[in-house]
Amino acid sequence: MAGPRSLVLEIHNLTEHLYRVLQEQVGVELTELVEHVFDLAKARRAGDIKAAHELGKLVADLDERQAEVVLTAASLRFDLVNMAEDRQRVRMLRDRERRSGHHPRPESISAAIAYLGEEGYGADQVQGFLDKLSIEPVFTAHPTEAKRRTVRAKLKRIQQCLAELNQHDLLPREEQRLEEIIHCEIVALWQTEPHRPERPTVIEEVERALFFMQTLWDVVPRLYQELEDGLGRYFYGNIFSRTRFLHFGSWIGGDRDGNPFVTSEVTAQTLTILRQAALDAHLQECRQMYQRLSMSMRKIGVNQELVRRLAEMMEQWPQMQARIDDVPEQELYRRWLRAVEWRLHQSRIAVPFAELPPGAYQRAAELLADIELVRQSLWDHDARDVAENTVTNWLCRIRVFGFHMACLDIRQESGDYEQVVAELLACQQLCSNYMDLDEQDRQDVLCRTMGSALPLEADALSDQTREALALFRLLTRTVHLYGPEVLGGHVISMTHQPSHVLLVLWLLRWAAVEAGDPDSLGVGPAGIVPLFETIDDLKRSATIMEYLLENKLYKAHLTSYGRTQTIMVGYSDSTKDGGYLEACWSLYRGQSELYDVCRSHGVKPVFFHGRGGSLGRGGGPAARSIMSLPPHTVAGAIRMTEQGEVLAARYDDPEIAFRHLEQVTAATILVEAEKCEPPRQEWLDCMESLAARAYEVYRDLVEQPGFVDYFRQTTPIDEIESLPIGSRPSRRKQNVHSLETLRAIPWVFAWTQSRVMIPAWYGLGTAMVEFAAADEEGWQKLNRMYQQWAFFKATVDNAEQAVAKASPSIAHIYSQLAENKKQRRVIWDLLVTEYDKSCKAVLYVNGSDDLLEVTSWLARSIEERDPYVDPLNLIQVELIKRGRQLAGKDGHVPDTIRVLIRQSIQGMSASMRTTG
Repeated sequence: MAGPRSLVLEIHNLTEHLYRVLQEQVGVELTELVEHVFDLAKARRAGDIKAAHELGKLVADLDERQAEVVLTAASLRFDLVNMAEDRQRVRMLRDRERRSGHHPRPESISAAIAYLGEEGYGADQVQGFLDKLSIEPVFTAHPTEAKRRTVRAKLKRIQQCLAELNQHDLLPREEQRLEEIIHCEIVALWQTEPHRPERPTVIEEVERALFFMQTLWDVVPRLYQELEDGLGRYFYGNIFSRTRFLHFGSWIGGDRDGNPFVTSEVTAQTLTILRQAALDAHLQECRQMYQRLSMSMRKIGVNQELVRRLAEMMEQWPQMQARIDDVPEQELYRRWLRAVEWRLHQSRIAVPFAELPPGAYQRAAELLADIELVRQSLWDHDARDVAENTVTNWLCRIRVFGFHMACLDIRQESGDYEQVVAELLACQQLCSNYMDLDEQDRQDVLCRTMGSALPLEADALSDQTREALALFRLLTRTVHLYGPEVLGGHVISMTHQPSHVLLVLWLLRWAAVEAGDPDSLGVGPAGIVPLFETIDDLKRSATIMEYLLENKLYKAHLTSYGRTQTIMVGYSDSTKDGGYLEACWSLYRGQSELYDVCRSHGVKPVFFHGRGGSLGRGGGPAARSIMSLPPHTVAGAIRMTEQGEVLAARYDDPEIAFRHLEQVTAATILVEAEKCEPPRQEWLDCMESLAARAYEVYRDLVEQPGFVDYFRQTTPIDEIESLPIGSRPSRRKQNVHSLETLRAIPWVFAWTQSRVMIPAWYGLGTAMVEFAAADEEGWQKLNRMYQQWAFFKATVDNAEQAVAKASPSIAHIYSQLAENKKQRRVIWDLLVTEYDKSCKAVLYVNGSDDLLEVTSWLARSIEERDPYVDPLNLIQVELIKRGRQLAGKDGHVPDTIRVLIRQSIQGMSASMRTTG
């Protein structure tokens, strides 16, 4: 049975291996130094003042070699511990399922279906839920994943050895061999550079995402089977139509916003790589099925439709005859699968974006129909079990992954398209002064000229405009050849006005008219997607959508997309812009208002949640986040980004991937089915007041004189911005150092490194303390809101995790890096005072005596990790000091120091697990 002892033993075993490797690689003296540092850090955490002073002096006296050894040892220890904790999580999941017996696991798809049955929903109503159900995780390449793929591969091999060691029938020599492999892999990890030598290319990021798609290829059929099992058990005797409720998207290779390396050529390469990966996977599936379906027509019948179709294909494409002739005539299923394999091969060898060769599948729906013939024939001839256990999984994969694995979103900032369209309008002599017009006149010009595609002189256009036109031509060509399903949405970041959405429609129409097919736009089912990400834009988002939904041309466009509008809300820039509580409330209020506006126009809104992995960027448990969304705004359909280290955390292990996706699916079903009352008006008024006050407190902090200097001096932001962990630059505008130009990801990443984590709590404390002080029953009111309103509970719970993970004692050490003592004192006093208020507020609101009292496992994890995290922080601070002292006139930090700072960042990322 899985239990804490399994985890303790594995961590002990791995730690013993690590210390053995240390002694072999760096000697006994340095190994003892590492152990001494950890012992002092534990004593410091326990309140030993003498140990704290000794540790501080020891860190200050470390030479570069010693610092490197301690950093590497601490980082590697966290990598190994994280891996062991992931294994323990899988054991606990399996044990929980084993103990549940005939009852569904909590937060499972079966549990959600059982709830529908218990609440009296009929089969027709359940079918209605399923028809609306659409869940789409969207992978992004945001640079918060600091671990190299080669390091992950070595950890994976260690994980596999640990799994084999748990087998009960191992021979002593087999156990010894596995321990030797673990030891060798840890040696290899020690000798491997922890950082990439250079930034990954966009295509390398695409290939990295495909690594996780391989896990999903195996996991997805299990999710669909759980849904089928739940329906069969709790709605026995009813027949439900199959639904494609889960599919995947990606920004990688399509996200142009601030990334000059994502060109139309790179996007074309990405689409090709995704298509070829899907076709390769289907070819493999076809060959495996060929091995299994060895039935002879002398023993089993075959539907005449399959026989007829095979004859038609052989007549239509005689080239395939050679592939079929070597299969016995009586093995008709195998002959059919050879024909399918030949057609898949023809699709695979097709020249990208050229007309397809004879016999090639153009759409995945054609392959689906061909394999459905096999399933139906087996069902009709006493081979139902064979069909369900052999063919059904492939049919599921065809529906979910198609010929594209994940649909590709395109994203660009609105300002880029403004410049492009302004130039095109001027070149076509349609409008010479677009950028000088007010908003209404811009809308009028765009609508009046929509669909114009006059001849253009390419040489007369700017590089920016030529590149944009190449993109839209590519998208149009993609839809023409491969269908709209290979594309997702066209996301417009920094959507400030209705005209920003009309710009994309204008460019799509331009490309379609030029291609001679005005009705075939180069965009996928998600359509044109405005992204509201600043506090001001979120507040104005409903008004912007109102204008769009009243626009005749845009209304006509939505009608062609089933009157569905995908709207993206950003959790990152909103938090950086307005602070935690104001961002949470602006997102909630904005979605509610957008939902009302869309529904009043007969349009179904689908919300696309741009969440990050950290609590300061909308992180936290995904299912809890879904359940806390405004009533009815999910309506069965949701998109959400999966960013940075979250990809590995959620999709590296098949069991964890399955659990994550089943929780998301269950939550999406339940949030629509729950008959909860909408939040009371007094709660809404209270949140309005709390958010407004929190915003004032937050803006007072970030607008303090010298705050940006304080931030840059007391965090490793300079080194984070240069980390080679993502293809995209960390700033929208290079060489402009301001809070506005800094992306939200490194903003959160830096505060996490320095253990301050203000993006996930700052302002909440003052707002709540002042609210309670002004009302005798203030804390009781907030506690009732916490107990009865899922949104407020999730908001407070996430803030509680953030303040629990923060460390004022470590943060104070970072604050000493600030050069201006007066500014430092003012800002630090604001930080520590607000931290104390926030801790107090969280405990008063949730009624606990200690932080994370309810989630005691997380409290223990933080407590056990802190003694090993603290040395990383202390060494990082020391290295930043040395780097500044040794920096030349140009500010260049010596390479040896820079490498060590990067190593400390990587170690902190491993220790905190959610960096950005």
